[in-house]
Amino acid sequence: NLMKNLKFLKLKTIAENYEAGIQNATKNELTYFEFLATLIEDEALAKTSRAIERKIKIAKFPILKSLADFDWNHPEINRQQVENIFRLEFIDKKENVVFLSTCGLGKSHLSIALAEKACRKGYSVLFSGAVDIINALVAAKQINNLERTLKKYTSPQLLDRKSVV
Repeated sequence: NLMKNLKFLKLKTIAENYEAGIQNATKNELTYFEFLATLIEDEALAKTSRAIERKIKIAKFPILKSLADFDWNHPEINRQQVENIFRLEFIDKKENVVFLSTCGLGKSHLSIALAEKACRKGYSVLFSGAVDIINALVAAKQINNLERTLKKYTSPQLLDRKSVV
């Protein structure tokens, strides 16, 4: 009955770990409250992790990049300014960020890393090429589906567009 209810409530992590949790609670003499709090905290962490992974999958990144892996050795890059952008305040303010420079500086790396961080902070993201967006909108208009397609590109809190060459 317990397993049935846990599955019904979609408490997957608790269902998988409650027996080990009981052993841990007994061994460490946890109170009922501490035991329950531990199970719920583990469930919340697992759900958060699954949600982040889902957001990353939905974003459709060509590859994952991080700011930690970025090569800061280019003299043209204002590191402080870039790191400030990674605070993500521009998203809530509904402002735009554009990376402009010559080829090879790392615009794509920064763009992907920024969008990936936004996913990890709970924002919805879509990574798409500007040409792909235009083609999708033109095709949608032809089949009378423009409103739905526009929603696809306006719903995410961050729309990360690959550069146009």
